Amino acid sequence: MNKEIIKNYKRAELDYQNHMEHLKALQKKGAGLDSGMPALKKAAMKAEAEKKRILDNFCIDQATDAETEAAQKVFDAAAAQVRHSDEMLQTVVKKIGVAEQGTVKILDTVRKFQGEVWQQLVPDIEKHLVKKVGKDLILLMAANMRQRGAWAYEPLLSNLFPKPSRDQLDAFSGTLDARFEKATRI
Repeated sequence: MNKEIIKNYKRAELDYQNHMEHLKALQKKGAGLDSGMPALKKAAMKAEAEKKRILDNFCIDQATDAETEAAQKVFDAAAAQVRHSDEMLQTVVKKIGVAEQGTVKILDTVRKFQGEVWQQLVPDIEKHLVKKVGKDLILLMAANMRQRGAWAYEPLLSNLFPKPSRDQLDAFSGTLDARFEKATRI
């Protein structure tokens, strides 16, 4: 087994895991910002309403100039907080979009190196099969030739290797996964 191929696969797998952790962190941050926006907007609207009420009172001499300035400062602070949070949210949303696009590229890389590992594994599996049943296959071919009177390779192959069902292929999934894990241990 080529160690460089395994290292490439492991590196790509680690890159993918790190990328997914980063993406999840961004999504969590975005969700937190998004969930806080309604409260911030409500506080800003409340501060604006209070500012208008104090201005109305100022017009009928029931509020001082200092009170109008204080109300304006509260409103400005609340509005600034909404703008700031909205900017942060929009930035996080953009970063999430970029990260999601990067996920496809990273997954393609993982699959590429995974395929290279399988390219290394399949010949080993074939060698094992030939050692295990090679002589029996030759004997079966010789008997097939005598039965049919000529070399009939296709019928023999279709009898030996009928097209498996999805369930039959899935039955080997655990075995293949175990071989893959064993092969990619460094």
